[in-house]
Order: sequence, then C-alpha cells, then structure tokens
Amino acid sequence: MARQASKTQALAFTVFSIATLGVAWAGSVSDIFSETGRPGAAAGPAPESLQGRHRPGAVFHDELAAGIAGPEMVVIQPGEFRMGDNYRGATPHAQAPVHQVRISAEFAVGKYEVTFADYDRFVAATGSRRPRDLGFGRGRRPVIDISCKDARAYVAWLSEQTGARYRLLSEAEWEYVARTQQGLKHRFSWGNYMQSGRANCKKCGVGTVTPFTWPVGSFKANAFGLYDVNGNVWEWVEDCWHVNYVGAPRDGAAWIHGGPGCEQRVRRGGSWKSTASDVRSPVRQFSYTTRRRDDVGFRVARDLRG
Repeated sequence: MARQASKTQALAFTVFSIATLGVAWAGSVSDIFSETGRPGAAAGPAPESLQGRHRPGAVFHDELAAGIAGPEMVVIQPGEFRMGDNYRGATPHAQAPVHQVRISAEFAVGKYEVTFADYDRFVAATGSRRPRDLGFGRGRRPVIDISCKDARAYVAWLSEQTGARYRLLSEAEWEYVARTQQGLKHRFSWGNYMQSGRANCKKCGVGTVTPFTWPVGSFKANAFGLYDVNGNVWEWVEDCWHVNYVGAPRDGAAWIHGGPGCEQRVRRGGSWKSTASDVRSPVRQFSYTTRRRDDVGFRVARDLRG
C-alpha cells in the first residue's frame, strides 16, 4: 500500500509539473506577442529586460563615472507605425512615400532635449568647445550652437562614462515617439492640429511667441512622457539626408547609406523659429554636419539590449 501511494503521489507531481510548465510557456508566448504590439493571452512574467527600470514607460538614469546622474531616460515600447506624410500628393517629396516601419525592441529616449547643464558637464570633463548660449541662458535650456559632430561626441562620452550604448535617435525612432501612440498618424505629438500653449514655436498660440528657447519641460509631455518633441529646438538624428523615403529602412534603423558621404544629417521637430506647419511630426530638414545654429540641439537614445 505504501509503494502504491508513493507511485500515485509521483504521478500527481509529474502531471502538476507538466501543467505548470505549460502555463509558463503560454505566458512567455503571450509576452512575445504583447511586446510587439500584437494581441496575446493573459500576460505571464515579463522578460528580464522589461522588468524594473526597463519596463515600458519607466523613467531612469545612469550614473556618470563621477557619481553624477546622467540624463533622464524613458523606456519606449516596440511597435509599428506609418512613417511620412503624403499631404502634397503622390509625387515623392521629402516626407514621402508613406511606409510601414516596425521597431522590434524596446529602447530608451531622453525625457528632455539635452540641456546646457548636461552638455557643460561634458565640456568640463573633456575640454571640448563650450557652446554659446547667445543670450538665451544656460542651465535647463536646451543646448544650442552645436553641430551634429558635437552631438555625436557627447553620446560617445556618455557611453564611455556609463558603460551603456548611448547614441542619437534614428529618424524613424524619432518620428515614432513624436506620433504620440503607435499606429496613429498624428501630425503633432498631441494630435492633428496645433493647440495653444503646447509648443514653443512661431505663431503657435498665446504665450508661445518668444524669440528664444524655453527651459525644457515648460510644456506638457506627450503620451510617451517626452517633452518638447515638437518645437523649442530642432533635434539632430543619426540619419544621412535623403531627398525622400524611396528605399528607406523598414526596421527603424538609421539610414546611413546612399547619401553624399553623410555630410548632411537630418534634423527633426522644428524650433522656436518655426511656424506650426514646420513643427509637425513628419517634417524633416537637414544641415551640414559641421554647422552650428541657434535653433538646433539634440536628444539622446540608449540601447537596452545587446
């Protein structure tokens, strides 16, 4: 009888273990589907990379070598969206053709544009050129008077300081986080029409007509928790300039081939100098990589995998 009871208990434990493994497997499959924006069953345990501070929507910062906090970063979930705008018709122009882009892995984006306070720490540590504020003020105002090469030197320094991979956003990543929600075709980060008091740009509503930059975070964040995506300063991205999207990547990667030696890089988002039409999320312009302006800054990205 004792041996029979022992066999019965062993069989019950085996059945329970198989059932438990089946539930765990189903949960992990659900996570895979949910992570890429596709419907899934009830979520199981989140993958390790999405737990804690790497959970979509989480805000975190890395410490620099001196123990100082680095830029605040927001974790962005993967997804798909329609990139570009055909509002000028079917003939390819700078924002066309509209094409589907799929971003398959979470990544982090600076909650704010890089500020003078952020950049001045880099200058003090490396002896790099100190950008002028042109009378606008420093501190929490977005850094200006920096070239794309300056911006890339800054993210390389952040990577060295933290051991993480910091970089500029790709153009596709930038537009993804500027569209408010994945899959939507909003022309601003808050919707399809300019709203008073939402951005620092020319003729953009009461209280937003100023001939200079504003401190970061002065306006409402978008649905991803990012500030000043539209307006304030143009933001350098990693991509070389291409006159349209014919042949553009569909995976969210930076497009760094096919241009004139990448001497021209893309900038996105519009600035305090721009009219409402030029701070729309699909709008793209370029500058030479060595050019510095009073209305161009940048925002950083950070890889969370690999």
